[in-house]
This record gives sequence, C-alpha cells and structure tokens, in this order.
Amino acid sequence: MHQSPDAAPSPPGSPASGRPCLNVHRVLASTSRLAVLGLLRSRALPLGVTEVAEHVGLHRNTARFHLELLVDSGYAIRRSAAPNGPGRPRMVYEATAATDSESGYRLLAEVLALHVVGAQASR
Repeated sequence: MHQSPDAAPSPPGSPASGRPCLNVHRVLASTSRLAVLGLLRSRALPLGVTEVAEHVGLHRNTARFHLELLVDSGYAIRRSAAPNGPGRPRMVYEATAATDSESGYRLLAEVLALHVVGAQASR
C-alpha cells in the first residue's frame, strides 16, 4: 500500500496513521538511516532504491530496509514511478514534510540522535 504524495501524514505511531508504534528516537538513531533521510530531503525529485544505495554507500537491500523503516515511521513516502516500458513500475521514495507541530520535535530528536552516535563513535 502506498500513500498519496498529497496526503498529510499523521504523526508516527498515532492511531490515525495506521502505522505500528515505532520509537522515533530508535528510527533516527542510525547514522545510515539519517544519511538516507538527509539524501531524500536534499532532492527535489523522488529517488529509487538503487540511487539511494549508490549515493549513501549501502547495499541495495540495506538501503531498502532503511527506506521502508522511514516510510513506516512517517518520514518518507513510497510510490510507483511513471511506467517507462514493460514490467512493474519502479518504486521511488521521497521525504515527507513535517507539520509545524512535529518539526521542532523531529529536529530535536535528530540532533540528539546525531550527538549520541557521534559520542559513541569517538570512544
């Protein structure tokens, strides 16, 4: 199931979101996942799994895992790209826009996650 790019996402884990309750801090605690999210946020157009994997330096399956977790937690959306030939259309991903009430909380969570990861890496 994919979400329309025009639909405003519900907060992650909220009953209206239809998503399982995911710990936002846990989702943002991975440096690789933060890199994937940062890449999605920096691009005007949606990206496919292969493009994300190449830009972030991950295996395609690992990139897909991170992308799906970002979708499940409400940080990204997945949709089918326009078909360009026979076969299934490829799936593309893009970052969601945080609502005003969520943006401060998400930013704080991201900053704290980066700080924790940086502190652990310097040990």
